[in-house]
Amino acid sequence: MTGSVLATDRAADVFAASMREIEAATGRPVRTDFHTTVGYSLPDPDAVLLAPASYNTITKLALGIADTYVLTRLAEQVGRGIPIAVGPYVGTDFARHPAYGANLERLRSWGIQVVIGPDEPHPAGGADETFPWARLLYALEF
Repeated sequence: MTGSVLATDRAADVFAASMREIEAATGRPVRTDFHTTVGYSLPDPDAVLLAPASYNTITKLALGIADTYVLTRLAEQVGRGIPIAVGPYVGTDFARHPAYGANLERLRSWGIQVVIGPDEPHPAGGADETFPWARLLYALEF
């Protein structure tokens, strides 16, 4: 299986070492922005895994906001009907916001698989040791 990895600028900064490991594993650079070089376009994916997904990303996706490269590509894939699995990684205060649950339900109504880990939402500063990576991958088996 081959794949491409897209990351927000924030994720690329915070997890710089992981980005290098991902690039080595996939043989492709992690994309954080649009690329205008002819012939460098990413292929359309068979499926999309959005994880760990922040409150901000979930909310913007549910509202159709495409103000970053990652959100633009996600909006395209929703429109194409590509299978998508979302793994929220959201703090308890954000999860209590009235829009959060409604946005998860909106994503589900579009056919997006929302996979909540056993420790989600998590307290501020919580660790992600139980993040449901395997369940997310299983949700995309087709």
